[in-house]
Amino acid sequence: MRKDILRYKESHPLATLQEIGTHFKTSRQYIYKYLKDNDIKQGPTKRRKDSKPIRYCPVCGNPTPKDKNSYNPVVCAKCRFINYNIKVNCAFCHVPFWKKKKDIRFLYKIDYKYMYCSRQCYYKGRADGISSKRKVSDYIF
Repeated sequence: MRKDILRYKESHPLATLQEIGTHFKTSRQYIYKYLKDNDIKQGPTKRRKDSKPIRYCPVCGNPTPKDKNSYNPVVCAKCRFINYNIKVNCAFCHVPFWKKKKDIRFLYKIDYKYMYCSRQCYYKGRADGISSKRKVSDYIF
């Protein structure tokens, strides 16, 4: 049984004395005494409950670093722009430009169909007959 305790401790280095004692149906004090007699380090006796899991960037897959305020961001600084913006084409001049995802969601929610890169393109598109709102025929019933 003593060799089994040593093997169990080697394979489970973070196991507490109570967990080892429960596994072998002995007391925690006996496990402590046996490990102390064999000069085996106990390691951490308490697990930190306040430690947060490491987050990984959804764009590049690298772990996101914590800053000094222990704020753990969702996206790393290099990928922040790509994650929050989408490249879309202007409905009038067809020039690609970047627009925030939240703005696109908002425009879709209020039934806007076309994206414009500037106010000038918006006014020119409206003058050319490109509507800024969806037509009733665009809906699928």
